[in-house]
Amino acid sequence: MSVIVAVEKGNRVAIAADSLFTAGSMRVPPEHKVNHHKLYKWGPCWLGLIGWGALGNIAETLIRDYPDAMDDYSRQGIFDTLRGLHTILRDDFFLETHEDKSQPVESSQLDGLLITPKGIIGISSYRNVNEYSRYWAIGAGREYALGAMHACYDRLKDPASIAKHGVEAAIQFDDSCGAPVQMHTMRLKH
Repeated sequence: MSVIVAVEKGNRVAIAADSLFTAGSMRVPPEHKVNHHKLYKWGPCWLGLIGWGALGNIAETLIRDYPDAMDDYSRQGIFDTLRGLHTILRDDFFLETHEDKSQPVESSQLDGLLITPKGIIGISSYRNVNEYSRYWAIGAGREYALGAMHACYDRLKDPASIAKHGVEAAIQFDDSCGAPVQMHTMRLKH
């Protein structure tokens, strides 16, 4: 599991993640895994994904094969992108789309956070897309990350510093997270 956080403050936005890979009780620290990154550049956006390990390969392939798919950075534009990619995920990557039979739609198996020129967008496996105005966290240790970011948001000016506090709290208190912190920032275009 992973922790991904995003913070918006002033005219900047930051996304951060931990670097640990886990598979059940096995922990693979980043010095043993070359492709330990969890943040992916897609056009002007940065995407962080949580979940099973093959999602990194899938993200890299989607970004390579569909570089312009992420062209509308609004909440509805990201929803439309995910809706368009769902068939590709199911048919080309053979994703199991049935997580929970009580859900009315197929799962895309993608849970993540994006930072875009317009702010923070959260995506869930059922293509629920939400926009966040200050900060958000997903994955293992998210409760610790949210608490840490809440505690320092008003007193720190730099969104990268706030995001780093969030990931470091998850690393400190959740055994599915590990150092170092990965980070990317961008300027917002309002």
